[in-house]
Parts: sequence; structure tokens; C-alpha cells
Amino acid sequence: MQRYLDEFEQERLRKQLWFFRLALLAVCGLVLFRFWQLQVIQGQRWKLIAVENQYRQIRILPSRGMILDRNGRLLAGNKLGFNITVIPADIDDKSIAGLAPLLGLQPEELKQRI
Repeated sequence: MQRYLDEFEQERLRKQLWFFRLALLAVCGLVLFRFWQLQVIQGQRWKLIAVENQYRQIRILPSRGMILDRNGRLLAGNKLGFNITVIPADIDDKSIAGLAPLLGLQPEELKQRI
């Protein structure tokens, strides 16, 4: 048996539906406003943070000391070593010119190796 809603219940459901539509519109509006705020108003700040976070220097200390024989002669010691990793698409001529002297290479040779 089907039950029909009387006018009071219909009006109550219409009000509830209107309230939920309004609440959904408000939530969507807040989310869109926050997106706009992050992109337009604070965009330069977040871009700077992302660029600064792009490069990181990690210092790894040696895990052992000097190894000497019974006469005190050095068998194994610590030697500095460096690893440089670059993404070819992200490096420009200015970076190559600054990096080449540190590696003891000519800029053209470094560019060819990259």
C-alpha cells in the first residue's frame, strides 16, 4: 500500500532539501574560495617554498675511522667523495658555468657529459 505525504510533510521535506542544497553550495563555495586564495593570493609564497625545497644537501659522515697496521702505518683512511645528480631538463648554462670549475671541467665538457 502506497503512502502519500500530506502537505505538511511535503513542505518540511522541501525546507530540508533547500537547507541541504544551501549547505552544499556553501561548502563548495568555501572550497573554491580556499583554492583561489592558495593559487592567486598566496601563489608566489608557495612557489618560493617549492623552489627552495627542490634542492637539498645531505651530509653523510664516514662510518669508520682510520685503519692502521701494527706499526702505525695507514692502511685505509677517509677520503672525501661527492655525488652530484642533475636533471638535464632543469639545468641551464648559468648552472653549468658555476658547476664546471667545482668539478675541474670545462663548461663544454660538462654540458656534453650531462
